Amino acid sequence: MNKAIKIVKPAFMLFVMMSLLCGILYTGLVTGLANLVFPKQSNGSIITVTLKDGTKKEIGSELIAQEFTKPEYLIGRPLGTTNLSPTGKKEEELIKECIFWWHTFDPANK
Repeated sequence: MNKAIKIVKPAFMLFVMMSLLCGILYTGLVTGLANLVFPKQSNGSIITVTLKDGTKKEIGSELIAQEFTKPEYLIGRPLGTTNLSPTGKKEEELIKECIFWWHTFDPANK
């Protein structure tokens, strides 16, 4: 039993030390440095608007749903996604608009 403790104790101590070093100290240092150097970006580039009643509301991030206008970029998910019926007329119209947009955006893409 004593021999097993001599083998396990250094491994356990190394595990605790590395967990503290990598999990807490390094993470805290990088997060703190990012907040000092890039405060807006490190907090998510939040867009805040002032409502008519004077209150401020956070509505999202500048980094989500960016519009890309070149075919070589990956196209993100559209902003106005709907929960329409897949067999409904409105959904069919939206699909036709989307196909038209794709053909005007990248005519070579079939």
